[in-house]
Amino acid sequence: MGSEELVNTAVVLSNAGVSHCPAVPGEKRPIGSWKVLQENIIAPNDVKNLYVGAENMGIITGRVSGGDPRRSLEVIDFDDMDVLRKMPEEVRAFMKARTYMEKSPHGVHAIYRYDCDETPAGNQKLACPPDPKAKAWIETRGEHGFLIVAPSPGYKRHFGDLSNPGVLTRQERDWLIAECKKFDQSTPVPAPKPKPRAPTVIVPAASGFSPGPVEDTPQEAYNKNAERNGIAPLLERHGWTLDHVDPTNEHWTRPEKGSGTSATWNGKVFYVFTSTCSIPPGAGYSAFYRVRPL
Repeated sequence: MGSEELVNTAVVLSNAGVSHCPAVPGEKRPIGSWKVLQENIIAPNDVKNLYVGAENMGIITGRVSGGDPRRSLEVIDFDDMDVLRKMPEEVRAFMKARTYMEKSPHGVHAIYRYDCDETPAGNQKLACPPDPKAKAWIETRGEHGFLIVAPSPGYKRHFGDLSNPGVLTRQERDWLIAECKKFDQSTPVPAPKPKPRAPTVIVPAASGFSPGPVEDTPQEAYNKNAERNGIAPLLERHGWTLDHVDPTNEHWTRPEKGSGTSATWNGKVFYVFTSTCSIPPGAGYSAFYRVRPL
């Protein structure tokens, strides 16, 4: 099985309502599928079997590890120690007093829970260098995020307790995020240019349908009008008569025939059965392509 410290930590986290799982050695990803752990926490009795042969572990951030349905667990990952040292003293003091902090191979993690009634934020890049290809200086792990933590090799507790990382109000959490964003030096991505609007198409009143502006092709506009208003006026003008209606179709009789089903209309498709008309039988047609040319 995994090291005794690793297993003991995993049991404590399960009891504290923090979702976790073993991680691939030397990498920052879980072993196997971890989707179920984004919504559920491993039972303490199952930890030993799960961590057989494990060398390191990670936690799943977000609502699942909030310890309360109205809270979420979030991590601020400082990957550049120089940036962390430049943070205002009051910010660093706040994190030491109110969050769980641990050292990572390249920086520091500040882990906390916060009050969150709405959908928690996902992973975010808070501060990046000018080079868009360079790694972010500060980023978060939020809803459905994953993070390697102590006692994995290269990670060590600094301040606080991971099983009880401290709870921030929403205002405190937002203030902390805003302070981190002040160090961002990335170039803003220009907003995409709006796509040109499609021309307004007016369906002629002579079609038998109610005219109105539709931002579509003439064919699409014609068919949508037919779906809304039916095709009865057009069919009757060409000698077709309505025979009967069932729960899904109108049954129409062709010209010069007293009764019976020559074609059906289900609101979208005009299906022709008769061979004694100008429309080829045995197929369904849209209003524009076959009913319109009658």
